[in-house]
Amino acid sequence: MTSETAFIFRSRHRIDKYSYLIWLLVVKNIKNKYRRSFLGVFWTVLLPLMEMLVMTMIFSHVNGDIDSRVFIMCGIVVFGFNREATSGAIGSVLGARGLIDRVYIPTIIFPLANTFSALANMLFSTIALLFLMLITGFPITWHFVLILINIPALIMFCAGISIVLSSIYVYFRDIGQLYGIFLQLWTFVSGVYMSVESFPDFAQSIVKLNPMYYFVNNFRSLVMFQTIPSLNNYLLCLAMGVVSLAIGCIIFRLLKKNFILYI
Repeated sequence: MTSETAFIFRSRHRIDKYSYLIWLLVVKNIKNKYRRSFLGVFWTVLLPLMEMLVMTMIFSHVNGDIDSRVFIMCGIVVFGFNREATSGAIGSVLGARGLIDRVYIPTIIFPLANTFSALANMLFSTIALLFLMLITGFPITWHFVLILINIPALIMFCAGISIVLSSIYVYFRDIGQLYGIFLQLWTFVSGVYMSVESFPDFAQSIVKLNPMYYFVNNFRSLVMFQTIPSLNNYLLCLAMGVVSLAIGCIIFRLLKKNFILYI
């Protein structure tokens, strides 16, 4: 186990030591995002709703008899967290070069802080989902609370990707533009806007190789269909989260040796 992995998984005193710094970075990220914005954090509620309205008009005809509004909004909440956590973390290490040069701070903290910043925004998106369900009369059941069980696996999965992207970006700045294009494709192959059942059979097989499909599907099962995902589905998401975070830490460990030469 690398030192970065140990920092996250087992070194409790180090987590306690830097937890306040992570909190400060999270607050700073959120403030920077909405600085000079008239509506502030309310954009986090409004943007998912506006995206849902546009995509519902485009894709409602392919989603059959299900409520496309709630269906699409569930996908936006989950994949929106992934999009914000990973894309926001790309420049986090490079952007902290002034601080890294002056004091010792575990560099891995910066992409992690961006992941938790995205988690705060996911909370507001979830509020937007609840608001949508209320105004449309869609039933809200006790299953909704169980989405909290799936959050840790999603955080680990996105954190692993964030760590990898932030470390690669130090060496290859083009990764920022390339990842933006990749995210657009990733959104569609995760079934965010369209039911996977509407895809051709060969496309369904490809989609089911995509980890985000399972995170989105588990969320929809609880919120929209009021069913508890199978234990196998939950364990699969948990395993993908752990593997993603472990791989991210290993790659970060290998690449961080020469960070100082590039930042």
